[in-house]
Amino acid sequence: MAFIRPNTASKTVWVLTWLVICSPIWIYLADFTSFGRLQNNDYYPILLELTDGDSLTSDPWRWLNLKSNEHRTTLPVLFYALNIALTDGHNLGLTFFSLLLLTIVLVLLVRQLDPEIRSSPWAKAVFGFVLALFCYTPLAAHNVAMGFSGSIWFFANALAVAAVGVLAKRAGEGDWWSLWPVLLFGLAAAFSHSTHLVLWPTLIAGGLFLRLGWRGLIALGSGMAVVVTLFALSYEPLPYHPEMNTRNPWSLLRYAAAYLGSLFHGDLETAKLLGGIGIVASILSCGLAVFFLRSAERRTELAPWLMLQLYGGGNALVSAIGRSGFGENQALSSRYASLSALFWIGLLTPLGIVVWRWRPAKRGARIAALLAVAGLAAAAGAAMQARGRPVVERFVHRGSRQCVAEMAMVQKIPDEEVIRKAVAPWPIHVLNLRPYLKASGHVPFDRDLVLRLGEVVDPALLSEGRIEGVRAFFDNIEGLPGGVARVAGWAYGPDTEIAEVLVLDRQGAICGKVCVGQPRRDVAQAVHPDAIDSGWMGYAVVGDDPLGLRAYVRLAGDDTFHRMQRVGRASPPKPD
Repeated sequence: MAFIRPNTASKTVWVLTWLVICSPIWIYLADFTSFGRLQNNDYYPILLELTDGDSLTSDPWRWLNLKSNEHRTTLPVLFYALNIALTDGHNLGLTFFSLLLLTIVLVLLVRQLDPEIRSSPWAKAVFGFVLALFCYTPLAAHNVAMGFSGSIWFFANALAVAAVGVLAKRAGEGDWWSLWPVLLFGLAAAFSHSTHLVLWPTLIAGGLFLRLGWRGLIALGSGMAVVVTLFALSYEPLPYHPEMNTRNPWSLLRYAAAYLGSLFHGDLETAKLLGGIGIVASILSCGLAVFFLRSAERRTELAPWLMLQLYGGGNALVSAIGRSGFGENQALSSRYASLSALFWIGLLTPLGIVVWRWRPAKRGARIAALLAVAGLAAAAGAAMQARGRPVVERFVHRGSRQCVAEMAMVQKIPDEEVIRKAVAPWPIHVLNLRPYLKASGHVPFDRDLVLRLGEVVDPALLSEGRIEGVRAFFDNIEGLPGGVARVAGWAYGPDTEIAEVLVLDRQGAICGKVCVGQPRRDVAQAVHPDAIDSGWMGYAVVGDDPLGLRAYVRLAGDDTFHRMQRVGRASPPKPD
């Protein structure tokens, strides 16, 4: 048995090490189910491009030319189709896939660490944990909560990190054909997202730094020529996007700095300052490595991190060219966080490696340096959490609105306001895709919506009296076409849980369905911060009598429905 123990202990240490490394993913797992069932935003127009009536097209040419804005997205959208087959298109399926892609990126990055670090479990855990803080940065919640978006961005990033890692490992082999995985990953990235345009110059710069032979450089250059030509031949400027900014270098630099610095701070000027510091530090670190690092072994160890700086920083610059016309505040967008995270990973990791390898005469100097780097990593991690946590909460609240949007989609209620806030800024795409969603049983058409319309509630269960300690109001009836109205209100009491809300007509029959737990920031500000989720909202059939509606609330553990106070406004249904 003695010979088994070391192996068992080694496996235990391995598992514990990776549990520590991956622990920052909890920022997303804690709210995983709150991101909602429905897909969001560009998912619907992307899918609309692939539908033939009530099914997806079998035309390979349409798949190969599939785009989201100017981004060719063939490969990630294949996972959309797989998700539809496995989960009926549930958003959390793609959210899970996005987190899996982030974990793949994390594993690839850990494998790039110095072998001395990876051989020490505690050093690997510390370095890996810091890498995970950046990989799972909460600012990237846009791409995680909207799984369709993360499937595109993170898939492209994973291919880029894989290409960078393979180039660093194989550049010294002398055989240019050994670089075929780099070419394969780069070509695949061209069918994932337009960030691949920066990947190829990054790979060529990495090849020069690694002193790659001329055949290898020609291979990389040929790959770049192919994908750039592929992009250029099919590129069409979008009418709602600004013209490319190529005439004002200073404005591009400001935008790029904000893009990179936004990972740590949401104030535009502070983000530009932090990003500017990062750009200067990146230029210095790359310059020192190019001109003073002679050892081929050290160049190989450092090359992946330098290339990540170029990849992340280059995408900041390319985004500035294409998007700065929207204004500098657009650089703070959550969807850019994964790229700025790769830039900072590439910048800060070599610093940690250099200090780890440093062996000064005085041991205290090394300990002080390690503590300084650890303090910098802790400050960066705390800043990312403070910056990103509110973004996660914003998407949690967005997910809570999906229940109402789901009712609108299934019942074909033309409530563009709700669909716009909860699902897509362009409701027309959702409505146009409805025949396919319904025919294929895609979420939200994957289950029946029980309405109980017309059911008369036993008068003995209804109470006209108010509930002691609970404030409950029916404060909005917004008429919509088709004799339907959006109804809303709120109910809050300390230590109480709202179990159900019924909307009845004058005869006491159920005439609608609502969702509880809706965000009401106005109530939270006026009544109590804990009342943030005190709202309820849904739809009711009102005919010509919107003022005849009554709302009743039932608390958890109670069988009686208590009438809510009617306040606010009521508007009649709009003509069809």
